[in-house]
Amino acid sequence: MKRLAPFALILTLVSAVTLSVHSETAPAKEGKQVVCALCGDYTFDVKHAVTGKYKGKDIHLCSLKELKLLEAKPDQYVWAIDVVSGQRVHKLDTPFTTDRRVNVRKVKEKNRREVWPRRFFFESQKTRDEFLRNPARYLKEPYDV
Repeated sequence: MKRLAPFALILTLVSAVTLSVHSETAPAKEGKQVVCALCGDYTFDVKHAVTGKYKGKDIHLCSLKELKLLEAKPDQYVWAIDVVSGQRVHKLDTPFTTDRRVNVRKVKEKNRREVWPRRFFFESQKTRDEFLRNPARYLKEPYDV
């Protein structure tokens, strides 16, 4: 019976972690795109997301590890820079976004290039519209990652 004690402890810890991050209660809609609250830049299908709560809001993440990072250092992850105005924008609160595919260069992989989806965040409709009129003016591609 003593051998089951560590297993029971692990099961209890897993259950506690599960309470802080919940799975979606409704079936995921096929093809619905969401943005990772931590990465912010990358969109992916909701069926691949981990859903959690951050300050009372439902958020989508790439992994459970990211929720812990977000809780530990929110200011490091919830802010983006509006590429037009240069102002800080709260990623979880702004309705002014746009998605665009951009070229990235993976420096650690011998400068291998790929195309990734990226979400841009704006402080206002005005700066979003300006970006959409002339995105090449505000983008430096390829991005080094």
